[in-house]
Amino acid sequence: MSNWPRRDGLSDPTPQKLGAIETLGFTLPIEFHLQKTLFKDFVFGPLAGRLRRELSNTTNPYRSSIVALRHAIAKLGPIDKPGEQFIRNIPAPSAEYIHLVRTAHEIDGPKKILVQSITCGDENMGMMEGCGAKIKVKTNLADVQMVEGTAQILYTSEGLPYQELTFVDPETQKQIMIKYRVPTLGDQESLWEKMRAKKGEDPGDFLQHQTSHLMYDYDGRGRGLTFEELDALPIKTYDAMMKAASNRYPPHVDTDITVRCGNCAREHELPLAVGEWMRPFEKAASET
Repeated sequence: MSNWPRRDGLSDPTPQKLGAIETLGFTLPIEFHLQKTLFKDFVFGPLAGRLRRELSNTTNPYRSSIVALRHAIAKLGPIDKPGEQFIRNIPAPSAEYIHLVRTAHEIDGPKKILVQSITCGDENMGMMEGCGAKIKVKTNLADVQMVEGTAQILYTSEGLPYQELTFVDPETQKQIMIKYRVPTLGDQESLWEKMRAKKGEDPGDFLQHQTSHLMYDYDGRGRGLTFEELDALPIKTYDAMMKAASNRYPPHVDTDITVRCGNCAREHELPLAVGEWMRPFEKAASET
């Protein structure tokens, strides 16, 4: 699970504020610029069977997201039928929000109830133990919230979103500012491929590639640190930097759910399946 704040799904409290969909509608939570064009909203179009075939041709989940959104989005900002060069530049939190809206769009009725079925103790979902009971988790997608980011969204000269963070270097006692780009779908796709090439055997390398890839500027140098420069940092500096970076996150859909098994009372965490629309799924009965 991520270090992002989670939503407690043990009960069904009345939300204290409007859900993300009602608040944002078809507006991206994080807009972006590409080729001197602002992209801040989207429009859906009809889907065709070709989507199922193309999704079957990839095992990269982020590649699947790019393919699916290329089919689902009829208009992105001022661009009709945007190609992959535009889809790949969608900030990852905005893409996640689009998936949430599309899944809600595919559910009939005034209440958008998404039903997820899990097994208590399913190792494939990272559960260490459980009784094997079947659990149905119902989420009203209209209640799903946006989580505020830890820092303001700023924009590079190319119009790509980033955030700033600071930490104190234990070696020099100097306060250092780092600028991190918000990852795009294209970033996620390429980093996943890099990890797959390594067969998942080097998670430390993956984390460092990710850090270097997204670092836009380190201490006013006008660029981020390379993989090799990160290796060469004093270890106390490295640890302080990574600790600060681990507490950074952009605005995003609150997708973390905690559920309790009604049979053995064990608690489990699972992600809200915002991209469920990409697979054939049974539309939940609308609750009035």
